Amino acid sequence: MCNPLSVQFNHLLIFANDKYESASFLTSILGLPEPIPAGFFLAVEMENNVILHFGEPKIPILSQHYAFLVSDAVFDASLERLKARNIPFWADPRQQRLGEINDENNGRGFYFFDPSGHGLELITHPYIWE
Repeated sequence: MCNPLSVQFNHLLIFANDKYESASFLTSILGLPEPIPAGFFLAVEMENNVILHFGEPKIPILSQHYAFLVSDAVFDASLERLKARNIPFWADPRQQRLGEINDENNGRGFYFFDPSGHGLELITHPYIWE
């Protein structure tokens, strides 16, 4: 029988048109340490021991969605960084509420895009599915 704590999510490969641009964009918006080289990839370390590896596949990439659960302080600082750089953000994934944040799921959230076209989402409270 397997111990329930013996399986943890460790890392994820995020395809990018320019791994340096995408990884640095994410760390600059979230206020994380600069990405570090990891073989062919650039690694962004998250506080929960998950690593995001940014790589360039040299083929067209499809847009993906990545959501980050952040503290209120990180949320506020990230939103201010986006505003200072004139990066559009929306309260909804259908991009109908430009320049707004949402207050869903007992928290706050918003959506924006990285340089490779991936949809990023910041939320301050996990989604509650009923």
